[in-house]
Amino acid sequence: MKNTQAIQGILDKSIDGKVVFGTTFALKFDNKIWNGASGNLSADSPFFIASTTKLFTTALVLKLISRGVWRLEDPIGKFLGSEVMKDLHVF
Repeated sequence: MKNTQAIQGILDKSIDGKVVFGTTFALKFDNKIWNGASGNLSADSPFFIASTTKLFTTALVLKLISRGVWRLEDPIGKFLGSEVMKDLHVF
């Protein structure tokens, strides 16, 4: 993948040690994948993404609905095993 050094440079410049301590980024183009990281994170580090998970989950659910894999009316238990559903509060 071209320009990976330029993208890595952008990641490196985004770290200021005051507000942004670490960053990761992944690109996929055709069959090529590039992962970069800077600061206190590596490309395979787990990290907290806060409320972004709601947007990510919504995008995935809508994609499954558009493909006909899932209907909005389907209960989540249809897709998650009983070991995952155990002790979950169901409203």
